[in-house]
Amino acid sequence: MNKTICINPGHGGSDPGVTINSINEKDINLAISLYQAKRFAELGWKVVLTRNKDEDAPLSKAAKIVVNSEADICLSNHINSAENSNANGFEAIHTMHSDGKLANLILNNVVLTGLVKGRRVYSRESDKYPGKDYYFMHRETGKVQTIIIEYGFLSNDHDREVVMSPENQAILGEAVIKAVCKYTDAEYTPPKSALEDPEAWKKKDIDELSAAGLINDPDSWKQKVNDNMPVWAVMALVNRLRKMK
Repeated sequence: MNKTICINPGHGGSDPGVTINSINEKDINLAISLYQAKRFAELGWKVVLTRNKDEDAPLSKAAKIVVNSEADICLSNHINSAENSNANGFEAIHTMHSDGKLANLILNNVVLTGLVKGRRVYSRESDKYPGKDYYFMHRETGKVQTIIIEYGFLSNDHDREVVMSPENQAILGEAVIKAVCKYTDAEYTPPKSALEDPEAWKKKDIDELSAAGLINDPDSWKQKVNDNMPVWAVMALVNRLRKMK
């Protein structure tokens, strides 16, 4: 098994990618990519990045790095945009010459996070070069299986809020890592933070409910985080929600 992975943070430097409300796609792409690079390295992979900082990264240069990386897989990270602000969801784009199995696995894993909807997995043929891929990073990266990943739409309010969060960037990036490990039969272990406190996400919800005034004594709730909730407590919580309308 080849445990070399290439990661391409889309755009960079003078090319911001999509820009909405002074938020640049290139910065989110880089943040997700650096997280993935760190995690893959922890899992024993050799990682090749097409850029590791905010710098110009022409497609021709990035493609050459991918080809010379000796990797079998390249993750090309992006954030989408559309004129219709209702357009939303995660996309994984694969080369015409692959079966799409890895792209589908990535989408399914990301959808399981509950952060974004799964929009589609697809490939696209070039009108200019019949029989070849439409996207440069597919067409010019040789035998490397390049997956172009669109984590959400910066033009959509929900997706924008999701991908701007460093915590969510890590969750989404981790979901892709898990998919790659499953696809390659590579060993996978969760990040240390998840191992240290597997109930952390539940406790976070308790803190947020407390801050919203829906529950009292959050520390007591955290001690009972896996207990069954009595009917009276459920009814009390529903009643508080009713009063907040």
